[in-house]
Amino acid sequence: MSEASAHPFPKPSGLQAERTSLAWSRTSLALAGNGVLVLLRHEAEFPRAVAIALGGFAGATAAMVIVFSRRRRHALLRQPTTEIGSNRGMVMALGTATVLLCAATSVALLT
Repeated sequence: MSEASAHPFPKPSGLQAERTSLAWSRTSLALAGNGVLVLLRHEAEFPRAVAIALGGFAGATAAMVIVFSRRRRHALLRQPTTEIGSNRGMVMALGTATVLLCAATSVALLT
């Protein structure tokens, strides 16, 4: 059996880094947009200090996502099959921060 018949589908063309970068960029944009919307609604809905705290938390979370996405993209460019492995803690921190931001924003907007 030849090597061509052993692998009927071509290997990925190496766009993993670009797809990963775009996904993390969308996440960062959504988190930043969340912070902006909270800041815009502060006058009628809840105190300014709460809005500034939530907006700052959203901005910090978005910044963390940008930093992580750049590191992940560089790792994928070096070796496309890189596992999450050593970045597991950062992924957990980002997930936790995102859930906390969503919960805090929901509570602030619904009360």
